[in-house]
Amino acid sequence: MYSPQKAAGIAGVSRKTVMGAINGGKLKAKRNNRDYWVISKVDLKTWMGSRRVKANKDDVKAEDVSFSSIPMAIQNSFLTVQLKADADTIIRLRETITDLREQRDDWKEQAQQLLKHVDSRNVQDKPLPLMLTSDDLAYPRKPQNDHST
Repeated sequence: MYSPQKAAGIAGVSRKTVMGAINGGKLKAKRNNRDYWVISKVDLKTWMGSRRVKANKDDVKAEDVSFSSIPMAIQNSFLTVQLKADADTIIRLRETITDLREQRDDWKEQAQQLLKHVDSRNVQDKPLPLMLTSDDLAYPRKPQNDHST
């Protein structure tokens, strides 16, 4: 699957030409899960054949497109889009890491509280049950002062 930019590089035309063909229904394209246009290799070849445009290579892969054949402004646009996508990915990964750290800290705190609770009980006198119940996890309650006179 090719982006309109990569398809334009392969076909030897501008991105504007590719987008015009997509919008005009002459070049089949679909939107991916990120809402970007993608063009299949078959659809690109069909469109190129109908335009009598020859590819730079017979069996071109998007990764094989040489930047030397693409004008500098298009290269910059392509790299800017790629950089933004990478930056968005980094932001999402950092958010995930933050969430995972918070979850880890919550679990750590729960484990420490459970350990304190177990230590506060006389463990030597009573073996730990095989399964903890909600009563085993309940915090010892402070005696309530009766202020009635």
